[in-house]
Amino acid sequence: MKRKLLFACLTVLSAVVVTDGVWNQALTDPDGSPAACTGNPADNSGKTCAQSGCHTGNSVSPMTGWITWDGPSSNEYTPGATYNITCTATQSGIVRFGFEASVFDAAGAMSGTMAITNSSQTWMRSLGAKKYITHTLAGNSGSTTKSWTFQWTAPSAGKGSAAVYAAFNCANNNGSDTGDKIYTSVLVLTEATNVSVQDIENNQQIGLQVYPQPFRDEANVSFELSQTEQVSVELYNLAGQKVGDVFDGVMQAGTQRVQIERQRYNLQSGVYFVHMMVGNTAYVQRTMVY
Repeated sequence: MKRKLLFACLTVLSAVVVTDGVWNQALTDPDGSPAACTGNPADNSGKTCAQSGCHTGNSVSPMTGWITWDGPSSNEYTPGATYNITCTATQSGIVRFGFEASVFDAAGAMSGTMAITNSSQTWMRSLGAKKYITHTLAGNSGSTTKSWTFQWTAPSAGKGSAAVYAAFNCANNNGSDTGDKIYTSVLVLTEATNVSVQDIENNQQIGLQVYPQPFRDEANVSFELSQTEQVSVELYNLAGQKVGDVFDGVMQAGTQRVQIERQRYNLQSGVYFVHMMVGNTAYVQRTMVY
């Protein structure tokens, strides 16, 4: 009887040790994120690692400026050119970080080609025809901030806008899946021929801005008027079709703002152009819905 009881206890203890080891390995994700967890709404329903069985307990926080590139400040790419894209996570007191990034077109398909530049810090994970850059085991440590860089070769001419989506994990390093902070960020890149230099110069004259970029539910169109003017604001898709009359009327001098509401104009994910007439002068600004 004593032998049977001892054997049963050892069996249970072994099961607990093995289960605990697998549990920790599965939930701390030291060697990269599962594929298709960048937060892109057009890819895997916008999932990140803040989901059941991964890192739960906190809501996902969208951040701006966490994805940068070495291309022009206008965020316009030259078809076929190669750029360095850097993803940076920052949170005070954190020493463990993770990320996953990929580049998509408006339909959720891959845009251009990604390449690893530092194999000790990043590696590429595949899911079907799609590829994702994520951290390695050696690439998850930092102090308050952590950056990863990879190369992206832009698609051929005529492919339109691309968006770099990334999800970040600022982990509390407690060995479990709870208490970690998950963030997302997006960098929208447009083909260089979409808006002319003259359009950009005109926009600067009245401080025309559309923000946030990209937007999910609504965007603000802001600008400055030096005097009372007749103003019209219209929204067009990439095919040149008008999809909405945003404003048409008289505005007073000063800072003005109108809103574009996704639900009101039934906007799908993709690139749109805001066309404005202020008096007899035309202005064009692009925006993107995700």
